[in-house]
Amino acid sequence: MGTHEHSLPPPRKKLQAALLAALAVVVLAGAGVVSSSAPAAQSPGETFNPFVANRGFTVVARGNAVLGNGELAGSVAAFGSLASTVHNYPVRHYAAGLRDYVVPLIDGEPVRILATTFTGVGNIDLTNANATPDSPESRAIAKFVDTQGLRAVLAEPGAYTRVVNPASTADYEGNLDAKALPYTQDVIQRRVQADLGSVGAYFDVDAQLTQADQCLSAMYGAQPAVVNNVGLTDTGSELVVTSFDDTRPNVLSYAAIAGRTIKREGAAVGYVPSAQAPLVITVPAGTTRIGRINIEGWSANAGEQQSYARHILLDLSAVTGTVTMDELELGAIWAPRANLSYSSGVTANGQWFANNVTTAGGGAINHHSFLGELPCPRTGDLSLTKIVSGDGAALVGDATFTFDVTIDGQSHAVSLADGESRLFADLPAGTRVSVAERPVTVPEGAVFAGVDYRADGTLIDPVALTIVADTHLAVVATNTFGLEADTLLTLVKDVAPGNPADWTLTATAGDGHPVVTGAGTATGPVTAGVTYALTESGGPAEYVQDGAWRCTYPRDDGTLAAVDASTGAVVVPRATHVTCTVTNVAATLTVLKVVTGESGLGPADWALTATPGAGVDGLGATTVAGATTPTSGNTFPLRPEHQYALTEQPVGTHLSPSLQVAVERYVGPAPHAPDHTTRSHWEPVDPSAITVDRGMHEVYRFVTFVPTPLALPALGGIGTSSLVMTGGAVTAAGLTVGVVLHRRRTRGLT
Repeated sequence: MGTHEHSLPPPRKKLQAALLAALAVVVLAGAGVVSSSAPAAQSPGETFNPFVANRGFTVVARGNAVLGNGELAGSVAAFGSLASTVHNYPVRHYAAGLRDYVVPLIDGEPVRILATTFTGVGNIDLTNANATPDSPESRAIAKFVDTQGLRAVLAEPGAYTRVVNPASTADYEGNLDAKALPYTQDVIQRRVQADLGSVGAYFDVDAQLTQADQCLSAMYGAQPAVVNNVGLTDTGSELVVTSFDDTRPNVLSYAAIAGRTIKREGAAVGYVPSAQAPLVITVPAGTTRIGRINIEGWSANAGEQQSYARHILLDLSAVTGTVTMDELELGAIWAPRANLSYSSGVTANGQWFANNVTTAGGGAINHHSFLGELPCPRTGDLSLTKIVSGDGAALVGDATFTFDVTIDGQSHAVSLADGESRLFADLPAGTRVSVAERPVTVPEGAVFAGVDYRADGTLIDPVALTIVADTHLAVVATNTFGLEADTLLTLVKDVAPGNPADWTLTATAGDGHPVVTGAGTATGPVTAGVTYALTESGGPAEYVQDGAWRCTYPRDDGTLAAVDASTGAVVVPRATHVTCTVTNVAATLTVLKVVTGESGLGPADWALTATPGAGVDGLGATTVAGATTPTSGNTFPLRPEHQYALTEQPVGTHLSPSLQVAVERYVGPAPHAPDHTTRSHWEPVDPSAITVDRGMHEVYRFVTFVPTPLALPALGGIGTSSLVMTGGAVTAAGLTVGVVLHRRRTRGLT
């Protein structure tokens, strides 16, 4: 099915066609053409007749006409030149056809020949023969727009005018004998010269061709059908039709019937082409020859079916180039884009509309106005407009978007940029239309949020529409583009306990330039696809990095996607926000003091120290006061896996001798509240070389036994030497007990 596609804003062509068609009626009526042979144009949605464009002429050539066949019983108009190729080409009213037609009026006069110029060395004999005496048809003459070089000669007998063209070099060539045009000296200027400046000015061809194209397309494609597509049965020797429709046009394809005999059977036997049910024969593009339409029982002979020509149409709308007509007898020829070459000994009956026309051979051309009433289904229009919106619209620029617009199964590729529209005009009511946009190329930096379609402002999905008569359906396809999210990198320090701000985190590009840096955390834009080295600096020396950097970004569904940072570097994907976290961890040490005996000394009489081994800058010794239970004062961080030495020092001067019994590590279940009485929760260690694993909390204790001092008597009694010796013995016994405790440690301390 054909469609008419335009860029907006177009004229409203249905209205234009209707108005121009109505104007044609007024022009014809005003010119005195009142006859069934020249039907008035109809408005779209009713019926139409393409041969309104002929203005009553038998043959109309939009270019040139060259006549050389047997004769013309009718009239001819050529927008270009008119010439004859024979010595005496007869133009008459009637020979063997039918005489009940009216010749056109041009400038108020009946005319059989109208052209821009008269050329060539052939002669034309314009006799009006067999016209009713004293009728306009008997007085018909010739008119030319360009009469430069034409001269009039008095021809005898009859005193008629002979028009001689500039190509003539002798009395017997280049003449047009106008037998009904009395000779006067000024006859060329007064009668032969056309009033208007062109032949086309007497016609309304452009508007009527537009209407014909629209109506024919709508007629063939209308749903429900307004024509009967005739079915044929091929018997091998002939094609058989069993049914024609008497209520609507019957359509046959010339490609199916060319050179074949068509036999009518059953109800088809009684079919007679009529105004309501004409026979339309569609001729496909590429056709170069048209022969006889051989329907059994139909004859073009006088007195038989010759008048059927008035209701038979050969539609050559799709044909271009030259088409030879050979032995075609019945039917009007509508060929607005083709050149007709008539070369036949068989007479043709009908009307012709073509580009250029050339005739030869012995056959005549008899005027039969086409009188078929062809339906012109009511139509509607569809426009498709592309709109680009959203924050990212500016990134699209002048890029085009391609749609597949399918109209009754025929696909059209339509490419539109932002703000552009395409109009599909004059689609038959009921036509099904679908619109689908092809995949969109998203410009860099933008995010495509999808397309929505609205028909006359109402959201539609999917786009499947039906054309409504006399309605313009405006479809707007809006593509929304957002701005692509920035490509961001966030660095995060994870440390507990501790202050993240003690560390400086940095992402460095390949040129050594720090792109993202900050204390504890930092965020900044980065370039997608570039490798950034991840580093940290600062922070207490007691903390070490715990594992590799961990990098993730959120997916659309809320889950996290991992980004590899195992080598200490990261590549950030486009339009993502990647967070890279590095964890630092220390070890925790608690040192306790336990004092046994009844000396009056307590844990606070000692200072406990953890001294780091060499090799790490920034590490220093930590000294805390002795205590039996863990507190914030005796619990502190130290560098994991680094060697420390544990020592204790008395605070002040101890009057009693003491002995450090042991240094032990807690292996029980509750390091925050160790039980000193459960011997199995403690194990001896070498205090000169302890280490604590990262993230671990360990408890160590110093155990000291202090002997109870001996009470001495006042003056008198035992002598001093004896007391000293006794005291020394007791002290020695106490120390001995301490050694034994140190060695055995098999039961709870007392």
